[in-house]
Amino acid sequence: MMTETEQLLKILRTAVRVLGYTNQDIEEKLGVYHGYLGRLFKGAIQLQFEDIVKIARALDMEPAEIFQLAYPQVPHPATGGAQRLRESLDFLQRPSAPAAEPLPAATAPPAATGLTTAIEQELDRLVQLRFEKLMADLVKGAAKGE
Repeated sequence: MMTETEQLLKILRTAVRVLGYTNQDIEEKLGVYHGYLGRLFKGAIQLQFEDIVKIARALDMEPAEIFQLAYPQVPHPATGGAQRLRESLDFLQRPSAPAAEPLPAATAPPAATGLTTAIEQELDRLVQLRFEKLMADLVKGAAKGE
């Protein structure tokens, strides 16, 4: 049975041949030494994610297309991890929850309640914005194959 790394290497090796390139053509595009791809394809050099990204782009492909060729079937139903991730990403697309109501005056001093609530709301807003930016950057990076 072929390992996942072997499967990806087979897809990359086949893509190079089918698209009419030689290993040397791709090595020149990548700016690596002669024989690098041969060693990579034979398993003498460990395949890294960056290699997949760079080779895909040298082939005028997107990294996602290489993975789609290696994994043409999407599990249905989605795996538990994928489902939880989708739910988390969906949360980012929804409008943020309304700000928390201030505590009643009876539970805190009036001056402290307003200031504390305002600070908490602003902190919540800043944390939410930072989280949304982080997730958007991660999604964007994944789409670009970074």
